[in-house]
This record gives sequence, C-alpha cells and structure tokens, in this order.
Amino acid sequence: MAKAAPSTSACRFGLRLNARKANEVGDRFCKGLMGFGGTSRKNFKRKERKLRYLALKTYGNKCACCGAGPEAQLHVDHIKPKSRYPELAMSLHNLQILCKACNEGKSNWDETKWRE
Repeated sequence: MAKAAPSTSACRFGLRLNARKANEVGDRFCKGLMGFGGTSRKNFKRKERKLRYLALKTYGNKCACCGAGPEAQLHVDHIKPKSRYPELAMSLHNLQILCKACNEGKSNWDETKWRE
C-alpha cells in the first residue's frame, strides 16, 4: 500500500506528515495565525521576525538555560515544537531564548520551559 504524499500546505511550513495529519496540522496552524494578518508566506515571515525580536527584547539577551550571552549565538526557541503545536507557533509565551548548544541539545523532544 503506497504512502500518502504530504499535503503541500503543510510542506511549505517545513512539516513532513501523512496527508490526513498534514491537513489537520495545517488547519490548526492557520487558526493559530488568524490574528496575525493571514497565512501568506511573506506575511508569516515578517510577523515571525517581529515576534522573535520581541522575544529577545522581552526575555533578555542571554540563554535561559545556561546564562550564556550573545557571543554564544542565541536562538529563539519554541518551548512546545511547531511540528506538534502549530497553533502556538506565533505565541510569545511559547518562546524562550537559548544559546546554540542548549537549543541543539534540547531538540524537539524536550518541552522544558527554562525561562522564569
């Protein structure tokens, strides 16, 4: 039995899922973006950059896990991964600042909220 191809709407957000799951995730993701001006790729990227800047400004310029500063190459991390919680992708409360090493070590399996 052949596998269903992922839906193109889910693929454009970097998700690899079967067709049914992709449609479900895509619907949840779009609902999560309703207050952010729609779901066009260009508009989404602009809103995402603004949100990342706001997270850095709000939560500080250091890693929430180890305390490293900007010299450690800081990342804005999703506490709950976008792939499993697309409705939280654009939520400031779902973001934390982590250095590259802590973020890569955390990956998508750990949902620890390191910031206070």
